[in-house]
Amino acid sequence: MDLSYSIHDSKIIVKITMLGTLKFCGMEGSIQVPTGLTFVSASDGDGTVSNYDNGTIYFLFTSNNGKDVTSSIVITTLTFSASENVGEVVKLPTTISDIYDQNYNDVTSTVIGQTISLR
Repeated sequence: MDLSYSIHDSKIIVKITMLGTLKFCGMEGSIQVPTGLTFVSASDGDGTVSNYDNGTIYFLFTSNNGKDVTSSIVITTLTFSASENVGEVVKLPTTISDIYDQNYNDVTSTVIGQTISLR
């Protein structure tokens, strides 16, 4: 899984993307919103944000037939705003709690791109 970002005006746009060469049917994960960032909104991709609670964003993807990840698919896109006193570099601690292939077998996943450079 990859977190990529862009900055537009005063908003930070973060895309949660699955990368790989497999077919998967489900994934659950979470992102801790660090001090200095405020969660503004989420827009669904192939997955959704299932909940936002006490500084944690929970996201999930499900597919009965399995989604083919031969290049990449966007799970969801998150928008944040930054306070003036936020540091130059912000880390988005991200956890994948479950990910399953099309046969519902556990898949090992690594999260890349969890750092945002604001300056």
